[in-house]
Amino acid sequence: MDIFYNTNFKERNGQITECEVQKFEHGVKTQSVTLKVGTICKMETSNKAESESQFREGTIEEFIRDDIGNPMWAAIRFFDTDRVMRVELTTLI
Repeated sequence: MDIFYNTNFKERNGQITECEVQKFEHGVKTQSVTLKVGTICKMETSNKAESESQFREGTIEEFIRDDIGNPMWAAIRFFDTDRVMRVELTTLI
C-alpha cells in the first residue's frame, strides 16, 4: 500500500506550537489533523485482552523534533496515569 505522511508546523521562539499532520494514500490526501500545544488529543490503543479498541486521552505538552528539525513526536500527559509519553504524530491521525 502506498501510504505516506506530511507535516506542516508553526513555531514561536524556537518551539513548535502547532503541527498539521496529513495522511496520503496513493497520492491522495485522505486525512488531516491539526494538533496544538495545550490541547486535548485522543489516541487509539489496542488492548490484547479485549477484542475492542480503547482510547486514551491527554494533553499535548510539546512537540519533539527529529535529527533534521522536523516534528516527529508529541509529548502527551495522559489523564489516566498523569504520565508523559512520547507518541508518534502519525498515531494521532
